Amino acid sequence: MEYPWSEPSISAEQFQELAGVILPKALLDQVLRLVSPGDLAAHLTEYGLSPVLSFQGGHLLETRVCVSNVHHPKGWREAVLKTWEGAEVEAFLERAPAATRRMVELGGAEPVLYLDDLHEVVAAERTWTGELLCMRFFPDTARVETFHRHAELAETIWRPLLELCGVERTYLPRDGLWGVSSGNPSDEARQILFVTETRTRKAIRDSILFLEHSVAAEHVKQLTEACRNLGIRLYLDSIELRQDGRADFTLGFLGPS
Repeated sequence: MEYPWSEPSISAEQFQELAGVILPKALLDQVLRLVSPGDLAAHLTEYGLSPVLSFQGGHLLETRVCVSNVHHPKGWREAVLKTWEGAEVEAFLERAPAATRRMVELGGAEPVLYLDDLHEVVAAERTWTGELLCMRFFPDTARVETFHRHAELAETIWRPLLELCGVERTYLPRDGLWGVSSGNPSDEARQILFVTETRTRKAIRDSILFLEHSVAAEHVKQLTEACRNLGIRLYLDSIELRQDGRADFTLGFLGPS
């Protein structure tokens, strides 16, 4: 996929400096056991690494990170299968075409594997659940979660979760798409995902405005400055709203405009 931003190359040292601003050292060490700093640095602005800030009740609960296979799919796969052995892990990774972006999320209570942006590589199956958006797999429990894509979603579905999670709707980017976890989308309470589509809609200004007026504002200030010094930009990729009141902010990086 091509995006309307140039993709700067930063050194492995610069990458580690940037990652060190937001990732605890132990978590950064986990990342570098899967992918070399040079590989991630070269593709940082192509979803190579995405920090996830998890908030509940206005407080930062934890910082997680998603590491994708974007640069070196074969090496990423080998590292993942070596770290999380088992036929079920391999079977999950094989559930989508080779072009699918795969990720592993680290730093939470358990690791999570993702098959992402499935609506771009899998033939659409349009049912009441919507078009398939992404799937995730929890190796420790073999649990699978599925999200379906909705270009529009009734306010009665997403508004209760926004309020429950303390997310201010005023600055929520107007464009984007919704992902609804498996279940009937007419239910009032639902675990949902809002994807800003900043990269494809050139809506980085809306994305930053939302972050500046969100619970994550203070936590991304230092990272924003570090990005500026390297000639790249921080943006909000998605927000996941959960029924326990937790809001997960996934961040991404863009090259200069």
